[in-house]
Amino acid sequence: MKLQQFKESSPICESTPKIIAVDTETTGLRWSQDDYPFGISVAWYSNGKVETDWFEWNVDPNTRRVLYTDISIQFRDWYTNPEIDKIFANAKFDMHMLEKAFRIKPIGNVYDVLNAAWCCNTQENSYGLNNLAEKYLKIDQSETKILRDKVNKARNYCRSQYKHYKLGAGIGEDYWLLKCLDPTDNSCEIYGRKDAVRTLRLWREWYEEALKVLDVRETFETEMSTMMVIYEMENRGIRFFDVEAKDAVEELNQQLALRMLAIKTELQDPFLNINSDGQLRKHLYKKGQSLVHINRLPLPITKLTAKEKKPATDTTTLKQFDNVKVVKDILEYRGITKGKDALLNFQNHICSDAFSSAYDFPWVHAQKSIHANFNQISSQFDKENKTKTGRLTSSNPNLQNIADIAKSGGYFVVDTRKFFGPRRGYVWYCIDYSQLELRLFAERTGGKLKEAFLKGRDPHNETRENVPFLAAMEEGKGRKIAKNTNFTIINCGGAGVLAEKYGVPLHEGKIVVSQFKEEFKETVRRQKQAENYALKYGYIKTIFGRKVNVDLTRDKNGRFLYAYRATSYDIQGSASDIIKRAMVQTNSRLGYLRRKKKIDAHLILSIHDELIFEIKKEHCFK
Repeated sequence: MKLQQFKESSPICESTPKIIAVDTETTGLRWSQDDYPFGISVAWYSNGKVETDWFEWNVDPNTRRVLYTDISIQFRDWYTNPEIDKIFANAKFDMHMLEKAFRIKPIGNVYDVLNAAWCCNTQENSYGLNNLAEKYLKIDQSETKILRDKVNKARNYCRSQYKHYKLGAGIGEDYWLLKCLDPTDNSCEIYGRKDAVRTLRLWREWYEEALKVLDVRETFETEMSTMMVIYEMENRGIRFFDVEAKDAVEELNQQLALRMLAIKTELQDPFLNINSDGQLRKHLYKKGQSLVHINRLPLPITKLTAKEKKPATDTTTLKQFDNVKVVKDILEYRGITKGKDALLNFQNHICSDAFSSAYDFPWVHAQKSIHANFNQISSQFDKENKTKTGRLTSSNPNLQNIADIAKSGGYFVVDTRKFFGPRRGYVWYCIDYSQLELRLFAERTGGKLKEAFLKGRDPHNETRENVPFLAAMEEGKGRKIAKNTNFTIINCGGAGVLAEKYGVPLHEGKIVVSQFKEEFKETVRRQKQAENYALKYGYIKTIFGRKVNVDLTRDKNGRFLYAYRATSYDIQGSASDIIKRAMVQTNSRLGYLRRKKKIDAHLILSIHDELIFEIKKEHCFK
């Protein structure tokens, strides 16, 4: 199929619009892999009416490769016209896909209605385009269900009749299949055009005005500037040592086999499934003379599972009994398994050669790289890590939570960080904000913590010295618990969090939290003030005035379940504001240096309060 070209009679040629909405239909969601756009829909206003157009390419069902012809000159002109605003729903994704397929970037203002929705209400139930259109434009989603049902039937038909067809992992990856089976089928075109219309209408009829009314337009502009920085950061990616990772996986498999044999021998069960909680539970907690003699089993029951009310076998619970050899072996087995799975996941996200060629990155071929997503809002890329406060999250894969032996208290933690590093001829330069959230908390609360910072004292030691229970401990241990207590209080946690996350016995945690609140009364006062503000207005304001909506859900007795988290939203939200502004400003400076000074330097990673830059060696150490 050739690209549908604009005709002279087509409404897109009548005049140049001031704003266009663009949406892509793709063969999958992994833009740095082998997924490509096969359809583009465009919507705009002409004489007060919404007009649309649609472009589509065939997909080879045997390879899933899109059979491109060139893209319309008119669309290219509009897309790169700085006078035309471009509206997207999930802008970064569409921009990545269009750049990869046609090597074009949008020039001019870029707006994202999903991001606008988040700025207007950070507690939306869903930031999906169809859900927002249904809620605010009263547009039903029936055609989406019809399309998905048709695609599902087509997939089932191909599985029986065309087994050689290369189908996707899910229905949403095979919308192209309908046209492949029936050239007259226009279901995807109807769906695509409507998506573009919904995007356009949500912007013009709702969010363009809502951003002003809710006084969050400045917040939105900051988010859009941050989005463009993230877009560049994702394009650059990060180098991954794939050969070394493959060797490590083989070695870890050998270690797993040895641990598995040891555990089965110790528990005298050659058929044991170590990954089965039920089977482990029978051995660890069931009385048996030989096991008691050899392994000091059964274990005392200290925790029950939430649903089944059976003895718990989770890692946190078992860590209490790591002096028992078989328990230690189980913990090590789990640690090795987790590390191996992480490496396999990273390998699965190494960018394809097709991606590197499309982006014209010659160094990618010889030096494999990973191009993760960095998310400003919860999206289809980020179902697990929901960001309510504005903190960036990472997915596909998560590069913000990579195992580090030095900072982990786990068993046999695989140091997966060592498989990432600068490209040849480059160095990494890492900058982080020292104790950013604690400093913000101290500034917000005042009192002893703020005084400690102002006088250059260690805030964690300040807590240790002021909490009698901790002051009586050995200094190192007391400071460690004090540090954990500070971060727990910042995030509105209590003794339960200290026990679950940091292993502090519950009864000790209750004493520590109680004494902390008595000695640092200003923190309790500030948390109550934030909670009351949230109850009155429904949101809190960060240090830059950004509104973060607070969940005011009530229980059956009418009590607010989550309003107490207002302080956490304030601190995390304020910290994310600082980081985003730092990203925008440093990236702008780097762009200037690349253009004017020919200095090869890039922002490649944001990890909460840390920014990582990749810089050509020749520009360093002079």
